[in-house]
This record gives sequence, C-alpha cells and structure tokens, in this order.
Amino acid sequence: MARGTDVPDDSYDPYEGLDAGERAEARAAEARLAQAKEPDDGWGPPPREAGTVLRFRSMWTVVGTLVIAGSVVGVVISQQVLICGVVAAVGLLVTARGLGSARRIEITRSGAADLALTGGLLQRTVQLRDFDWARAYDHGGAQPLKLPALIVLYRSPGRHLFAKVIAEYFPRVSRRRTVIIFSSLWRLEGKRRRIPDHAMNDLLRSACRASGMTISDRAGSRWVARR
Repeated sequence: MARGTDVPDDSYDPYEGLDAGERAEARAAEARLAQAKEPDDGWGPPPREAGTVLRFRSMWTVVGTLVIAGSVVGVVISQQVLICGVVAAVGLLVTARGLGSARRIEITRSGAADLALTGGLLQRTVQLRDFDWARAYDHGGAQPLKLPALIVLYRSPGRHLFAKVIAEYFPRVSRRRTVIIFSSLWRLEGKRRRIPDHAMNDLLRSACRASGMTISDRAGSRWVARR
C-alpha cells in the first residue's frame, strides 16, 4: 500500500465504552430496526425476540368448510339427506384435522428460550417448558432433499410405531402431546411474510436447546430432543 494512504482500523468497535447489558440492548435495537426495514411480503426466517407471534393457516380447514357448505347446498337442492350428511361428516373430520395442530406460536423469552403454543379444537395454550421430549419428522418419499414436515412435543418419550401418522392425521394441542405442522403455511403476524419450513424447523430446534433439551440429530431434517 502506498505511503500516505489511510489504513482502515479493523479494531473499531461501535459498542466501545458500553457494558455487557448495554451492548445487548444496542444490538437488540439494531435488530429491531433492521426487522422494521424488511419488506412485509416474501419469505424469510422469523425474528427470535420476545413478543414475536407466528400464525398457521391450515388448508384442511378451508377444504372442510367448503365440503360442509357443499353438503348443505346438496340437501337443499337434491333432498338427499343421508348422502349429504355423510359428506358433511367427512367435512367435519377434515376441519377438525385442520384445527387440531398448533396455529399460533409466541416467543415469550428472547432467543426463543420458551414458546407459547396455542391451537387444538379448544384453543388451548401450552408452554414449551411443559414438555420433556420432542421429535422432528420429514416428508416421506424418494426425494434426495428431505424437507421437514412436522414436530411433535411429548410430556414423556413417544416411540409409538405409528407416531408420525397419528400426529399428522390426528393432531392435537395438550400438555401430553402437541403437534406443529409446517407445510409452508406459517406467517409472521401482522405481515405477509411466509416462514419456510426449514426456518420453522430451525426455530423449534433452537428453542428446544435453549429450554434445556439435548439435541440428537438424525438423517435428513429429523432430530430428537430430550431433557
């Protein structure tokens, strides 16, 4: 470098003179500012600050509602009460499947150290700290890249042979078992930003570790967490 040319100072610290707490607050303020500048639409990982809320919209709920509405119209037009009643029952089952899993997740401690999960037919709310065991499943099939499908939280270890099938088709939110389904249907509340499945998987994985669980990685995007 030629003489007289200014050499950048790599040791510059924008937080010089601040203690650890003040540094943390300054970094958090910068993160909030950066988050506010990001566009509302598009795809991206969620922030991990306390107060962040994610919402899930299940396509099964929409399908079930349409089936029930169609059965009602069918009764009026065709008077086939029995057939339309069976169709309506199927619609109710499909709607129940869509409403069974967690549909709202709130980060209650910064760093996703604890989560409040709300959902199920009765709109129950449980805390991540209520569970001692978690398991992540990916989509089946022969595709080389395994995408995360769902995560099941258990009060005690769940090793049932059909655990994934039960969780996928009979989801619920309770202190005994809570199911979080991905399907690229999670969004950041108040914005149109969609959360990719791998970002949701990373969020739940980090939250389990931050809450004191030990993570054991499996093949693909599968993992197990236990206290």
